[in-house]
Amino acid sequence: MKEQNKVNLVNQKLLIVIVLCIILVSTILGYIYQKRIKTQQKIQKYKQPILKAKLEKNKL
Repeated sequence: MKEQNKVNLVNQKLLIVIVLCIILVSTILGYIYQKRIKTQQKIQKYKQPILKAKLEKNKL
């Protein structure tokens, strides 16, 4: 009986570690995704005036 309790305790700790790892990986991936979106928004912000200027130049 004691051995069964030890196995259950080890399994429980392993499960907790796995869940924490999943949370950690999800957090890191979310951070990377958020950073990528912000970078793309900055690029769009700076590209827009350049593209408008090119369109105006082509119209003339």
